[in-house]
Amino acid sequence: MFGRLNKKAARQSLFNVETNARRLILVTNKAYQTDLDDKQAFRADTEKILKVEDDLYRDISLALDNGASLDEICYRIEIAKIKEATVGLRAKMAIDDFVKVLAAHIKRSA
Repeated sequence: MFGRLNKKAARQSLFNVETNARRLILVTNKAYQTDLDDKQAFRADTEKILKVEDDLYRDISLALDNGASLDEICYRIEIAKIKEATVGLRAKMAIDDFVKVLAAHIKRSA
């Protein structure tokens, strides 16, 4: 019984990872479309990016706790990149950097 619940929880966590990865792409794309001289907008966009990164990190942690593998998580992030019509260079870099840092952190923890 618990095995089935864990699989369902892992699937939900992976769905949340994909959703928040798409959010990170959208927020990052929007942040780099604004006027870079507008310091207030830049600060607000930076805070949004950090919030989405925190949400994504939390969902990845939950997915790992629920039995998902790092490969499954990376796959869902790649799916998120494919589903977004426009992934700007900086959004791609933000996602890729996030995954690299996460992978290094997980390897150190293991």
